[in-house]
Amino acid sequence: GESPHLVTACACALLELLKPYVWASNFMPLLPGEMLDFVNSPVPFLIGMTVKDETHSLEIENDERVVDARETGLTCINLSTNTVRLTNETEIVEIIQGCPTPK
Repeated sequence: GESPHLVTACACALLELLKPYVWASNFMPLLPGEMLDFVNSPVPFLIGMTVKDETHSLEIENDERVVDARETGLTCINLSTNTVRLTNETEIVEIIQGCPTPK
């Protein structure tokens, strides 16, 4: 998203959705763009990033580091385009495909 307030609020809301569980790994509600390499970290993480505009948002989504990380578990929620790009990790895709479809 373009607003640091909105990105932070959404990242924190994801933590709330986990209740009664508690997130016990890396949580960075606002990751600086210079640290985008973090998406290839070998540990679980929940991060938020601000963008300048929708074009910048798509540039990040199509960045080689992000594309590579989507193969191993990264899912992107884009607040600028209101889209979710799920991971391409086979095991997770199979779990999601096995979920019932809402009627």
